[in-house]
Amino acid sequence: MKKKILVILFCSFFSLISCESDTVSIYQPNFTEDKIDFPFTEIENGRFVVIYRNNTEDSIAYSLVMVANTNPIIESQSQDYCEGVTALRNDNIVEEWQIINPNFSAKSENSVQNQNDHPNQVSYSLPIGTYIIFLQDSQTCNRDNHVIFDVTTNQAFEIE
Repeated sequence: MKKKILVILFCSFFSLISCESDTVSIYQPNFTEDKIDFPFTEIENGRFVVIYRNNTEDSIAYSLVMVANTNPIIESQSQDYCEGVTALRNDNIVEEWQIINPNFSAKSENSVQNQNDHPNQVSYSLPIGTYIIFLQDSQTCNRDNHVIFDVTTNQAFEIE
């Protein structure tokens, strides 16, 4: 009986400690062959989880790149990034840009066997800056096949 009470107390204590951890936002952007539907253009905390939803039949290649660090680009949404996106798609280097996830593959939702172990789930801890996610295999460059977002603080790296 004492053993059971001890085990229950230990489990309760462990549950209490684990419940106090920070909550992480989960976003589920949708991909098609020619469009990214991303949920935000600015986020304060660079610590978040994304489950890329691909409702097509085939996998879709995408890349995540930091286009500015230290400070987000002023009016980043009004800038033209096509020259850099096209260069990276053609395997050229853009010296000012930092590639984070090159040519990742978003698997089709039809191939996902377990939603609790989703192959398109990515956890990010991004520092302050401006980022671009673009479809790797698009033949054109427009705002449908790439999205820009800013991380406005280094909150993802604060120690509490």
